Amino acid sequence: MGAVYLARDTHAFDRPCVIKEMLDYYDQRDPQARTKAEARFREEGRILASLSHPGIPKIYAFFQEEGRYFIVMEYIQGENLASYVTQRDALGQETPKKPLSEEEILGCAIQACGILAYLADQPRPVVHQDVKPANLIRERIVGDVRLVDFGTAWSRHRPGSAALGHQLSSVYGTMGYAAPEQCHGRPVPKSDVYSLAATIYHLLTDDDPRDHPGQFAEMGQLRSDLRSALELALRPDPHTRSSARQLGEHLESIVTPQRALGAFGFPGGERIRGVSALPAMCDKHWEAARGYLYNGDFQRWLRDLNRLDLAELAQSVTKRYPNQDQGLEAFLRTLDPGLPRPKLEVTPWEMDLGHVAREESIPRQIALWNGTRGAATANVSTATPWIRLRPPAVELVARASPVTVSVSIRTRDLPLRGRHQGAIQVDAGEAGQMTIPVWAHISLWREAWRDLQLGWRGAAPLAAAGWRSSARWLRKLKKRLDAATYGRLRWFLGGHLAAGVALGVVWWAVTRSRDPLGYLVLALVGPPALIVALTALTVVVALLWGTLAGAARGLGRTFKR
Repeated sequence: MGAVYLARDTHAFDRPCVIKEMLDYYDQRDPQARTKAEARFREEGRILASLSHPGIPKIYAFFQEEGRYFIVMEYIQGENLASYVTQRDALGQETPKKPLSEEEILGCAIQACGILAYLADQPRPVVHQDVKPANLIRERIVGDVRLVDFGTAWSRHRPGSAALGHQLSSVYGTMGYAAPEQCHGRPVPKSDVYSLAATIYHLLTDDDPRDHPGQFAEMGQLRSDLRSALELALRPDPHTRSSARQLGEHLESIVTPQRALGAFGFPGGERIRGVSALPAMCDKHWEAARGYLYNGDFQRWLRDLNRLDLAELAQSVTKRYPNQDQGLEAFLRTLDPGLPRPKLEVTPWEMDLGHVAREESIPRQIALWNGTRGAATANVSTATPWIRLRPPAVELVARASPVTVSVSIRTRDLPLRGRHQGAIQVDAGEAGQMTIPVWAHISLWREAWRDLQLGWRGAAPLAAAGWRSSARWLRKLKKRLDAATYGRLRWFLGGHLAAGVALGVVWWAVTRSRDPLGYLVLALVGPPALIVALTALTVVVALLWGTLAGAARGLGRTFKR
């Protein structure tokens, strides 16, 4: 969009200066495009003329000559920050980065935050739109950072005021450094904060965000407090993103010597020196942080930092929330409203009990856990009378093991029909809600089998008692009977058993029946009935034989006469 020349101002004792010329980067056949480009170039000059900050180059003159537009600006001797990261030329060859310590990088970043805070505080806030290492120059002698190239900058009127200046209709910036809303043509002052945070990330990790826009894969190698500060400034939603002043304060708390600003220690030897890193560290050491809050440790540390407002917040939270997990979550969310919400996770998503019988208790379990961060309370309930739950509420803390809830199914009052459906409701508030459907199938066969088992279990003691009583009676009978009588009784019972078996064999040979009840009745009743029948037959035969014999003897005597 422009060409930059190093020149001498002959009207000011040959002082070095920079002349920026607007190039014909637009379609020269389109008069409207030329008008728009000229307006943007004039806007750059107007913005520079209205600003007065040590980190912004001064403008000396703006003029037009032979149809060309020029801006004369202050010359800054130094190197841009792009020389401190690995560079690749058009042929793909790499130029190694120059060494720059973390302390120096953060010092440059804090100065850049001051420049962006100045731009955001203007009556008409200024959005630079192209903050990146190449547009931040580090002075060679003093080492101060200067923000250059306002060719894509524009002024934004504040809400409620008159709309002064032109309205942006195009998308500007560098992919990888540009914030999401800027890529959609809606830049805000916090868009420059996103770009600066991406620049700091690039300088610290040498991982070029232009290679993977929106992805900062090497963030994990940074120290926790610095990572937390950058993550706050890189949030996609500008409403929850840090402002330039907040980012500067976070970085200052990191580089400030520990003896000047008290550090707070966490388990494992990790220490933080600023409030910005507190949410991330509390999420990492939740159990310890919960005790620090309710034992007053956070309050004392915040008072040492002269953050009396946050110390009072911590004290009020401990009084308002008896539940320590809820209290710590409320405290952290007040510190940073943009923290991710806890997320409810449940397994199983549905519960099919299969075929069951009434009066049958079926134990089951559901597992609940927090899939993101923080803590949430999950209330487990049901409107189905045959489902019972214990406990009714559980605490879900991130990084903790899943919590189980016992589900007891009592089908006693269910009618005898095939399919029954119920539901379990899990409500974790902002963490989410879930309904778990429950199915049960009442089985008549399972019901009959269960009743038979219950009958067996109930009859077993009575049968055992009867067997013991019979055994005692037989022992007493054996003592009272003499040996001969006992022997005859034994032969009688043995014969009875043999006759019963014989009758059973004959019955099976004749009928081929497989009815066990018929065999039992035949074995018990058959031998006595057979004896009675044989006795009766013997009597009848004897009577007939006697009658016939008597008649024969009478006839014989008659014939003799």
